[in-house]
Amino acid sequence: VLITLSVQGERLYMHKKVYKTLCDPTSSLQASFNRNFTNPIWKSFKIKGTSAEGDVLVDLSSLFENDVKELNPFSSGAKNGGGGSQVGDLCMIMGVKTFPKNLQVRSQLGYNSGGEPLTVTMLRNIILLPEQPMRPRLADPRIGYFDEKKEYFTDKEDGVTSFSYIKRWDIRPTDSAAYARGELVEPSKHIVFYVDTAIPRKWRPYIKQGICDWNKAFKQIGFKDVIVVKDYPANDPDFDPDDIRYNCYRMITTKVENSVGPSCSDPRTGEIIQADVLFYYNSVKLLHNWEFVQTGAVDPRARAKVFDSDMTGNSLRYVAAHEVGHTLGLLHNFRASSTIPVDSLRSATFTAIYGTTPSIMDYARYNYVAQPGDKGVNLRPPHL
Repeated sequence: VLITLSVQGERLYMHKKVYKTLCDPTSSLQASFNRNFTNPIWKSFKIKGTSAEGDVLVDLSSLFENDVKELNPFSSGAKNGGGGSQVGDLCMIMGVKTFPKNLQVRSQLGYNSGGEPLTVTMLRNIILLPEQPMRPRLADPRIGYFDEKKEYFTDKEDGVTSFSYIKRWDIRPTDSAAYARGELVEPSKHIVFYVDTAIPRKWRPYIKQGICDWNKAFKQIGFKDVIVVKDYPANDPDFDPDDIRYNCYRMITTKVENSVGPSCSDPRTGEIIQADVLFYYNSVKLLHNWEFVQTGAVDPRARAKVFDSDMTGNSLRYVAAHEVGHTLGLLHNFRASSTIPVDSLRSATFTAIYGTTPSIMDYARYNYVAQPGDKGVNLRPPHL
C-alpha cells in the first residue's frame, strides 16, 4: 500500500496514493484526469497530541491488530489454507522497531481457518520513500526485469496506453564527465551486502565471491566496484538486518530447501531501495542431492555422503550470484539453456568457456547431459 498523510482538524488521514495511472501533463486531458483520479482516504486516526513543532501523536494499533485486507496474511498469498476469520482477542502487537527510514511492527494474529485455530506472526513495515523520486527507465519485453506496470493518458495516442518501469537500483557515476568519456568510475553510492556470520565460515568466501561476481557485469557498463561485501558487524549497536538501510545475505535455519532474493522498491519509479537474500540452511542438502543425481555417473566425488567444502562452495557461489541477480531486478531466464545443443554440453572445450547456460538467471544446475568418458567436461554450475 502506497500512502500519503494529511491532517484535518483533530484527525490524521491516510490516503491511498494513485501511482499506477499517469497523465501527460502537456495534454488537454490533465484537468479531467485530476478530477477522476484523487488519492482516496484509506484510514483515519484521532490525533491524541501535538508537539510545539507541529508533529502529531496517533495510535496506529488498529492498523496492525485488526483484519486489514491489504495487510492480511491470506491476501498476501501465504500458504495457510486459503483464508480464515480473525479472532480478535488472539491478536496483539508483540514489538516495534524504529529506524531512520522504516518502522517495523511485529504482530500476532489469531484466525479460525477451516474450523482449526491458526496463529500467524507477521512483520509489517512502514517505509519512508525517497523525497526525490528516481528518474524511471522504461521496460523492454525482450529483457527480463521485474517491473512496475503503468497506464498512461495522453491525447497523442488513441486510448489509454500501457507500459512498465523496470525495477533497478539508482546507480550514478561519481564523475559524470569521466563516465561520458567511457572511463571506469565508481558509483556515487555502492550496493553493500552484509553477509550473516551465522553462515558457516568455510562457505562464506564462496558466497561473497558469488555476490561480487556482478561487478564484472557492472564493469561492462562503465562502473567499478558497485557491489561491496562485508560481514555482519560484530560490535555495532546500530546494525540490525531489519533496518532497510542494510542489504543482507541472511541465514534462515529451517528445513526449507531453497534460497530467495526479495527486494523492496519504490512503486512510483521502480527504484530498488533495499534487498535481501534469504539462504535457507537446508538448501545445502538440496544442492548435494542435485549434484549426486545429475553428475554422480560421471564424477566419483559426487557420490560422497558429505561433499568437500570446495564442491559445496562452488554451488553456493552459483546460488549467491543467481539470487543477487533477483535483487538487482532480474527475472528468471528459463529459455537460456535451450540455446545450447546437447553435443556442446558434452564438449570439454565448449563448457570450459560457456558453462551450461548463457544466463546466470537460468535454472541450469549441473551438467547431467555429460556421459562417462566425456573427459574434462565442465559439470559444475556456471559463474556469471
